[in-house]
Amino acid sequence: MPWAAERLPVPPSGDEHAGHGSTTGVLQPGALPVEAALAAAKPRIRQCPAAECDVKVLLPDGPRGVYTIVTDHRRDPSAAQTLHVDQYSGRVLVSYGWAEYGVMAKAVEQGIALHEGRRYGTANLVVMLGACLALITLVVTGTWMWWKRRPRGRAGAPARATDRRTAYGVMAIMALLGLLFPLAGITMAAVLLLDWLVLRRIPAAARVFG
Repeated sequence: MPWAAERLPVPPSGDEHAGHGSTTGVLQPGALPVEAALAAAKPRIRQCPAAECDVKVLLPDGPRGVYTIVTDHRRDPSAAQTLHVDQYSGRVLVSYGWAEYGVMAKAVEQGIALHEGRRYGTANLVVMLGACLALITLVVTGTWMWWKRRPRGRAGAPARATDRRTAYGVMAIMALLGLLFPLAGITMAAVLLLDWLVLRRIPAAARVFG
C-alpha cells in the first residue's frame, strides 16, 4: 500500500450475517468473490494504463474485513489510489488518493519514488546510481583517511581540529543531519553516551579509543 494510506482507519463491512463466518484467510459466507469485488469497484478506479499500473487486491480480514484494492503507478505517485470495498455488497466505502494526501504525505511519496529511481525513468536511475556509488566511495575513502591519520598505537579518532570555528561548524552540520535523519541522530547520541559513560571511565578502553 502507499505509505500515505498505511495507517488510515479501515471501515468495516456491514452485513447482518457478519460475525458468524469463518476466520481470517477464508472468504466469508455471502462474501463476493474477488472478481466481483474488483468489478464493483472498477467504476470508482481512476484511469491508469495497464502497462504502467499494478493493481493489487487484498482479501478481507475476517467477517468485518473489507477488500482493499490498490492501484500503484510505477512512475507517478499521484496516480496511486486505495479503495476499501464492502466484501458483501461491493460498495466502495473509502476511495483515497492524491487529492486526499496532505503536504507531508505528498512529499514523502514523491521522495520514495525518486529514491527508488522510478520517477523519471533512466535519468532518475542514473542519478540514484551515482548517489549509491558516492556512498560506497565515502565509506572506502573515510576508512582510508582514518587509517592515514589515526593516532599511532590506538584505534581512536584523529586529533580534533585546532580551529574552533571548523570544529563548531562540523558539530553544527552533524546536529542538523541528526535532526533531519532521526536514526542517524539516535546513532550519534548513542555513540556519544557510550564514549562518555563507558569508554572514558575504563582506563584501558580510554587508552585504546581515546
